[in-house]
Amino acid sequence: MSLEPIPIQVVFQGGGAKLCLLMAVCDKLKEYHDNGNIIINRVAGSSAGAIAATMLASGKSLDVYKTRLKDIGRDYLEKMATPAAKGLWNVFWGHPYFKNIDLAEFFEKLICVEGGPRFVNDLNAEALLYHTGLYALRAKSASPNEALPKALEKSCRFPFAFVGFNSGVDAEVDGGLALNLPVDELMRDESKKGSVIGISFFSAFGSRDKSRLLSYTQQLFSAAIQGGVDRSEAMLGENNLFRIDTEIGTFDFDHALNEGLEDQYELALRRFDDWFKDWLEKYGPVVEHKPDRFKMLIRPALSPATIPPSIIREIDQSMKTNPCTHAISVAAFDTAILDDHGNFQNRYRSGVIMEFRIVRPTNVMQFSFQVGRGTSFAGAGLVCNAVNSAGDPLRFGYHVQDTIQPADPLRTFRVFILFDETLTPESAGQPYYLKFHIEADDPFPNIEKVDFSVLFRWGGADQQIIAAAFPREKIGARPRISDLAAISPERRGAIGCELNQDEVLVASDAMRVPDFVDLLGLDQFQKKLAG
Repeated sequence: MSLEPIPIQVVFQGGGAKLCLLMAVCDKLKEYHDNGNIIINRVAGSSAGAIAATMLASGKSLDVYKTRLKDIGRDYLEKMATPAAKGLWNVFWGHPYFKNIDLAEFFEKLICVEGGPRFVNDLNAEALLYHTGLYALRAKSASPNEALPKALEKSCRFPFAFVGFNSGVDAEVDGGLALNLPVDELMRDESKKGSVIGISFFSAFGSRDKSRLLSYTQQLFSAAIQGGVDRSEAMLGENNLFRIDTEIGTFDFDHALNEGLEDQYELALRRFDDWFKDWLEKYGPVVEHKPDRFKMLIRPALSPATIPPSIIREIDQSMKTNPCTHAISVAAFDTAILDDHGNFQNRYRSGVIMEFRIVRPTNVMQFSFQVGRGTSFAGAGLVCNAVNSAGDPLRFGYHVQDTIQPADPLRTFRVFILFDETLTPESAGQPYYLKFHIEADDPFPNIEKVDFSVLFRWGGADQQIIAAAFPREKIGARPRISDLAAISPERRGAIGCELNQDEVLVASDAMRVPDFVDLLGLDQFQKKLAG
C-alpha cells in the first residue's frame, strides 16, 4: 500500500432499496480513507447512488446510518403500504402512488439530525448529486448551497411512485432517468482528482410481472435506464467497475431493512474489500514518491468505441503539417525488468518524459506506445499525466485505441489527450510536461541479431534522448555500439533506418552511463540489490 494516500473519485449507480449494499461499499471505503490509504476527492450518484455518495462524503460512520434506517424505516414502510386500487387512483389523478411519503422529511431524519450535514457544501468531499430536468431532458447536479434533503428528494423522485403530474413540484425527477451512473464529469477530471471507480449492479432479466401498472411502468423505465448505465460502464472500463450481485429489487424495502443491512451487507463489504485491494495494486492511480513535478499518474482505460481510421489519418496529417507543440526535451527509455536475483523477466519498463511549449492552439495531443503482441492493454499498465511548470495537472479526458495491423510484429496503442479548454501559446503555466510509462512483453524480440528503437514526433525538438538498459544475456559481453550519424547510408538501410529528404542526422553528444541512471530507474534496482 502506498505511503501517500491514493486519490480517487467514486460514482454510485442508483437502485432504490439496493442502497443497503451501496452502504456496505461506503463502509469499506471510509475505512480505507480513515486509515490514510486513500483520499476521496469527489463522489457522485443518482437516486440511491446520490444517497450513498452523501453518506460517504458526510464523514459519519455507516453504523450511524444503518441504525437510523432501521429506526425510521419501519414507519415509512407502513406509509408505503398502499392498496393497489388506491395507488392507481392516485396515479390517475396525477399524484404519486405512495402519496403519504414525504421524501424531504425522510432525508432530514436520515442525514441531517445530530449535527449531520445540512447543505451539499457541508460534505467533506465534492459531491455531484444528480436529478433529471424533465423538460430540459438532461441530468443536472444539485448546487453546492442546496439543502441536502431537497437535493436528495429531487434525485429520488421516481415518476408515478414518488411524484405525479399534479404533485405541485418542479419538473425535477429521479436522476437515474437521464444518468443513473454519472461518470462523465468525473472522468474529465481524472488527471486532477484521481481515477474513477464505479459501483453498479449486475443487470438481470426484467420482471415478468406486467399485471400491474406500477410493475409495468417500472420495467419500461428500467429498460431505458439500463442503456445509459451500459454506456457509462463501457466508458469506465471493466477494471474500474465493482458490480454487486443481489436479488433485492428496487422497491423491496422490507427485504433491504432486514437481510440487506445484515448478512448481505457483510457479504458485499467483504467482496468489495477483496476487489478494491486488487484495484489499488493493478489499476488505481500511481502516487509518485520521487521529488519530481509529477505527483500522480493515472491509468487510462481502453475506450469502448473506436475513431475511424480516416479521422486518425486526418489528425495525423494536421499535426504533421502544422505541429501544435515544440519540445524543449524528449527522453524515451526502455529498461529490462529483472527479479531480485538479476534474472531477466522478458518484460521491459518503457516510457517517455517530454517538456514542451504550445506553438498553435490545440485541443488534442497524442502519443503511441508499442508492446509485444502477447500483451493486452490492461497488461501494459499504462500510467500517464500532463502537468504545468508548477506541477499542477492539466484538465483533460482521453481516448485510447488499439491500432494493431495483422502484419505488425508489435502491438500499437494510440492515446489521444483531449483538452476541454483550448491550449494556446499564451496559456499560463508553460512549459508543460507529459509523462507516461508501461510495463510490457519484450519489445526487442530480435535484439540478439539486429533491432532498433525509434523516437519520432511531429514538431521541433531541441533535444531528444533514447536510452535503453538491456539484460546482459541479450547483448553479450562485448556489444558493438555505433552512432547512426557516423555510419554509412547503406548500413543504416540494412537495419531499416532510412531518412526522408529533409532529414539530417546529427552526431550524439558524449554522454556517460551515469547520466541515464535516474531516467532508466537503475537506482531503484541498485537499492533493491543492496537491500
